[in-house]
Amino acid sequence: MFREVTTKRLHILDWMVVWRGIGLMIRLASPRKLWEAGLAELFFRPPIDLNSSSLHIPNNLLFMVSTIRDDDPDHAHVDTYYHCLQYLGSLYQELRQGLSSILNIRAMTWFTF
Repeated sequence: MFREVTTKRLHILDWMVVWRGIGLMIRLASPRKLWEAGLAELFFRPPIDLNSSSLHIPNNLLFMVSTIRDDDPDHAHVDTYYHCLQYLGSLYQELRQGLSSILNIRAMTWFTF
């Protein structure tokens, strides 16, 4: 099990609510105010080179997407899946550099791209 037994089944919903709240903060306050309040770190995303990160996508995931046939209902979303894999590849790329604060930020924010 990847989480504690007492954890909610849909824990990701809590994170989505947090991110929605952060979006509200951005709309209500100027970037300068957020910076002055020390909240800038919450909004920092390391730059991603999608071409470079593509080289780090696990082959089994690329294969899985590449085998979606034309008659499959998911075929309409193949481009989206590849695009998502590019962002996921950035996690694998950063992981090769070892554990770091940048990796932590990428892991926490990759699904928001």
